[in-house]
Amino acid sequence: MFNNSNMVSVCIPTFNRKELLKGAVESVVNQSYKNIEIIISDDCSTVELDDVINFFNDNRIVFFRHNKNIGFIQNWNFCIKKSNGAYIKIMGDDDLLNKNCIEDEIREITKNSVDFICSNYETIDENSKNINNKIFNASSFKILPFSGLVDKEYFMLKYFSGKIRVGLPSSITFKKNIVQQVGLFDENMGCAADIDMWIRMIDKSKLYYNDKILLKMRRHKDNLSKKIQSNFFSFQSDIDLIYKHKDKIKNNLLYKIIIFLRYSKIMMFNVFDIRFIKFKDKKKILVYFIKIFKILL
Repeated sequence: MFNNSNMVSVCIPTFNRKELLKGAVESVVNQSYKNIEIIISDDCSTVELDDVINFFNDNRIVFFRHNKNIGFIQNWNFCIKKSNGAYIKIMGDDDLLNKNCIEDEIREITKNSVDFICSNYETIDENSKNINNKIFNASSFKILPFSGLVDKEYFMLKYFSGKIRVGLPSSITFKKNIVQQVGLFDENMGCAADIDMWIRMIDKSKLYYNDKILLKMRRHKDNLSKKIQSNFFSFQSDIDLIYKHKDKIKNNLLYKIIIFLRYSKIMMFNVFDIRFIKFKDKKKILVYFIKIFKILL
């Protein structure tokens, strides 16, 4: 019988990705670390997923289906509320875990006496072939150039200034008791909800970065993150995030200037975008310029 004190709850929120979901679940079922539960939460897909669940015939799988679409952040929180493990991993329904991913992460968490871990990963395409893009990988994935404890100020400043774009939930495993301290994912933060959570966690606990590649992130036309990033208004979430946590960099004028210039440039380049002409509430543009300015104060 499994012990809940060592159990990892792998949460897989899903929506309309039947074939990719099957691969994601298979990568979890085949983990070398066996003390897991697999929570699959279907956000009212238009395709039936029961045959995917039944295919595995694994009593560690718990399946939920929502009668209406609640949104991806709410679905993350739903999974956390339903979890029974001492550790949680929120996994994308199109990503794949390497066989030793969870075992390696739990070992590093224990060995380094930390509360959550971020592992390095590689990208694959729609056909599960590796995407060789060293520049993209280095700027997007690597918190540090090597494994080690992550300084919280370094982490936040690097993210706020656009040097790293860390936040992929599949790469993170955390102790459930941290949620009791910092709360669930903020449902008002939009596409920045994950990085907001990691910032709140690192402010209260220790983060270990594992430079070993332990999973595969799939890049394809239906990526949620890709869709979000294709819209300029995704930067609203980034600005909201920085504004929410601006007190954490209040004593670093250099980084406040860097952040101000970076987002002012982004805003200026897009003010003349035709999408703004169609945007009904143009007052929002001014609101975000003011927020950027207040970061300097």
